[in-house]
Amino acid sequence: MPEGWDAPEGWGTPAGPHRRDDPGGAEHRNRSGRGAQRAVRARLPLWDRALRGLAGVLAGGLVVLSLVLLGVWLLAGNWGVPGPGGFTVFWHVVGAVVGVAGQRVADRRPDRTGSVAAAVVVGAAALVLGLAWFL
Repeated sequence: MPEGWDAPEGWGTPAGPHRRDDPGGAEHRNRSGRGAQRAVRARLPLWDRALRGLAGVLAGGLVVLSLVLLGVWLLAGNWGVPGPGGFTVFWHVVGAVVGVAGQRVADRRPDRTGSVAAAVVVGAAALVLGLAWFL
C-alpha cells in the first residue's frame, strides 16, 4: 500500500483503506452510525438467507418473464398471429414490479421487515406463475 495508508483490521469493517491524516475518513463514517451498524450486524439465520436468495432469483425471473411476454405480445400484434393478451402481460409486469420492490426492501433490511418482504416476493411469484401459467 502507498505510504500514509493503513487498512482496517479484520473482516466486516465499514470500508476499505483510510488515510491516517484524513479528517473525514473512518472516524467521520463511524460517527454517522451506518458504518458501525454494518460492522456489528449479526449474520442472518440460514432459513432467512435462503428465503432472501430464493426471493432474489424469483424477482429476477419475473422481470425476465415479463419482458419476454411483452416482446412476444408486441411481435404477435405486429405480425397478426395469436399471442398473450394484454391482461396477462399487465399482470406479469405488475408481478415483476412487486418482486423488484420487495427484493429491494429485503436486501436493505436485516430485520423482520426484510424477511416479510422476501416472503411477499415469493408469494407474488407464486401468484403470477400459478394463475397465469398453471391454472
